[in-house]
Amino acid sequence: MGISSCSIFSNLITINVNKYPVPDAANAGNCTGDTLFLKATDGTGFSWTGPSGFNSNQQYPFIANAVSAHAGTYYVRVTSARGCTSIDSTVVHVNDRPTVNVGNDAEICAGAVTQLSASGTNITSYMWSPGASLSDSSIADPVARPSTTTLYILTVADNFCLVYDSVLVTVDQNPTADAGPDKVIIPGQSV
Repeated sequence: MGISSCSIFSNLITINVNKYPVPDAANAGNCTGDTLFLKATDGTGFSWTGPSGFNSNQQYPFIANAVSAHAGTYYVRVTSARGCTSIDSTVVHVNDRPTVNVGNDAEICAGAVTQLSASGTNITSYMWSPGASLSDSSIADPVARPSTTTLYILTVADNFCLVYDSVLVTVDQNPTADAGPDKVIIPGQSV
């Protein structure tokens, strides 16, 4: 009998399992007229779609002068360097910017007061500055008692949208009256 020999060959195969990207879509800029910024992470390729036919292949696309038609859900398909893809989304709100009008500048005499008055739409909070000479800096119509000429700036807000207006209150110093020294006269004389 003969002796037989066998050879065993071993081949190693390396299998790389590429992980899917974990995208993170986000946005900033929530008021009418703002620039709406979108961003995505964890990839090398980006494909955005959204309301009003929005499309972009940028990682950080933006929309200038946002309007209510830009509100909605934006989707991004993120592709990794190895070709794996994942999808994420972000919801964009575009809020109407409030309007405000504080009226005309005012002029008062030293020691006098004047009432400031703001009107507008979509206002949820008021903040007048400087507030030290006001009866209440967080209402629409505070009473102002400035000792010197003061520019009052009103900031109004609604859903994180801020708008500013200002009014100048000029303080005129009271004149000093001087009629001269007292005089003594006798009847029939003039002075």
